[in-house]
Amino acid sequence: MMLKAIKNPRALSILAILLLAVAVAPSAQSYPYGVSGVQNDGCSCHAASPSPEVTPILEGLPTELEAGATYTLNISFTGGPSGEDPNALALGGFHLWASAGTLAPVDESVKSNQDGSLTHNGVDADDVGQGNDQTEWQVEWTAPMEGGAKFILHTNSVNGDGTSGGDMYGRLTADVGPQPVEQASGLTVLASAILLMVVITFGCVVWVFYRQDPGAFSWERFWPWFSNTVTSTDHKTVGSLYMVNGLFFLGVGGLFALIFRIQLSSPGNDFLTQDEYNQFFTMHGTTMIFLAAMPMIAGFANWIVPLQIGAPDLALPRLNALAFWLNPAAALLIFAGIFSGQGADTGWTGYAPYIVSHTAHSGATLWVAGQILIVASSTVSGINFMTTFCTMRAPGMGWMHMPLFSWSMLIATLMLFISIPAFGIGLIQVLLDRTIGTTFYEVAAGGDPLLWSHLFWYFGHPEVYVVVLPAFGVISEVLSTSARRTIFGYKSM
Repeated sequence: MMLKAIKNPRALSILAILLLAVAVAPSAQSYPYGVSGVQNDGCSCHAASPSPEVTPILEGLPTELEAGATYTLNISFTGGPSGEDPNALALGGFHLWASAGTLAPVDESVKSNQDGSLTHNGVDADDVGQGNDQTEWQVEWTAPMEGGAKFILHTNSVNGDGTSGGDMYGRLTADVGPQPVEQASGLTVLASAILLMVVITFGCVVWVFYRQDPGAFSWERFWPWFSNTVTSTDHKTVGSLYMVNGLFFLGVGGLFALIFRIQLSSPGNDFLTQDEYNQFFTMHGTTMIFLAAMPMIAGFANWIVPLQIGAPDLALPRLNALAFWLNPAAALLIFAGIFSGQGADTGWTGYAPYIVSHTAHSGATLWVAGQILIVASSTVSGINFMTTFCTMRAPGMGWMHMPLFSWSMLIATLMLFISIPAFGIGLIQVLLDRTIGTTFYEVAAGGDPLLWSHLFWYFGHPEVYVVVLPAFGVISEVLSTSARRTIFGYKSM
């Protein structure tokens, strides 16, 4: 279809005009404290946050809403620096947004925005002061034919010096008529979704047990079976535990992504607060990399490697179980702060100096401690696999006889050994900075924030291949088995 468009000059011209229109006529514009044209903006050029000194006033809203009726609304404000300078041309401004109905200006001091909201007619070369040289405005609102509406009003109180310094604004919300059911908070949705995932996961475990012997199913037999499973050191059982753990947190990480994508789905959305968004973004990245991808790879390796190299189990079975159980313990630490509103809010990369500053949430300390346990788990697991590769291959199996998946795990483990100590050192330094006052990353005390970036990405870049190489190994095994052909170029691979 694209080739036809390229060959057709008219279609190509129309496509170019559409792309140009999208580029030059955006529906919203980003500012440091908001987005233009949406309900939570209109005043971000005057201050970073609302001031209690400025009191917005919205009069004329009906106590009993009549569908389709038109109401005259009076907008004004009190307080702030407005009027302190008698020579100032600008006194104030406003931005009014309504969730339903139609807003319309009454005179030239008010203008409409693309999203249907209203604002004061600002100062320009042809219209000096109109809409800015007053503190009261009048607008009309036509009620919707059904339902109510929510109003958000911002009013600016300015000193008229032509700059944003010293200016203030206030915010007011009002509801008219029947309102929609209040939406649940992001944390409530997350907690409910995680609880649902726990129930689903437990149901799957019960189903697995039931399918082993449907006729003899009973809860008295289930709990001993479950206890034996979670305390087992057998490589297949531990591999299954890794897979269940990885799939569970894959779902949790997906929930985080879904929730903050809901926040990003429309301008001005207040589904998540700023703090919640930062926490959810951080937890998503951490969960997907350290609690989902890496455990699932370890699960495949636990199941397949001993079978491929002819070993009865991994070399150190108890150490293998320890490596797994460090993961749930790490998850508890990583998630410890989020439901108190103090989860890690640093991004999954945790860049210094913010991660060691007092402005970072207290949950960042537990987040770092949890990642240290993840490092310990990966290190212990890697030692186990390396020992198994070196000492437990079947008689006659040389290095160049191992299947490609085993080779991919061997190389991934070597890369992990090279890179993860740097990450562990960086995490320990961050933990010490946050707990006992060391200054590895504190600029004012001579620390170097770039040191964290070097240590983290010395681990983070090879980590990409630690995750993807075993996947390549799985693909190689599946393709060769399905095609009933040996791998082409085994030695070079």
